[in-house]
Amino acid sequence: MEAKATLEKQRRKPAELGTQPARLANYIVGVGGQKVRPTHYLDITRLRDWIIKEEVAETLFGEGAHPEILKRAAPVLRFLSQHGSMSLEIVDLVWKCQQGKHEETVRVVYGLINDVVEDLPPQLLELLYTKIAEVPPSQHSEMYLLFLKDFTMRALEAGERTREYRSTRRRNQPDSSAGSVPAGEEEVISY
Repeated sequence: MEAKATLEKQRRKPAELGTQPARLANYIVGVGGQKVRPTHYLDITRLRDWIIKEEVAETLFGEGAHPEILKRAAPVLRFLSQHGSMSLEIVDLVWKCQQGKHEETVRVVYGLINDVVEDLPPQLLELLYTKIAEVPPSQHSEMYLLFLKDFTMRALEAGERTREYRSTRRRNQPDSSAGSVPAGEEEVISY
């Protein structure tokens, strides 16, 4: 929990933080999305488990989330998603951290969501869409509508890639009816 205390301290002093989280996050995920070569001391599983154990997401998106920290959180979310550890609770935390907050925080969270949409599994995209759809029309600002447009475009692109992946996978499978998906039904792929 020492790491959690350190993150809490850093979250309170974003001006002093500089670009350290961004540099660390780029090292974890790899510059340009490249995977970092596991070392003898740290591998992807250990890092993922540490992020979960130390409640890094809860610290980043919990009470008092700061826009400067949130701007640098996309690599952490992307890492968790790409390694099967993004959960409903984390998506819920991200969405809740902007509710009732200053316009800058809302803008940053909208941008963060759009940055990681393409990495989210379909189940979490559906949950996120449900939360977006719950926003009452009286709260549809220009910023919200732009976010909704960007979210929709990116989610559709991600869905298209998933369909292409499924069709390629089906074409490459041996032709047998055992285990095949009945016509008209979609195959569920878990992440």
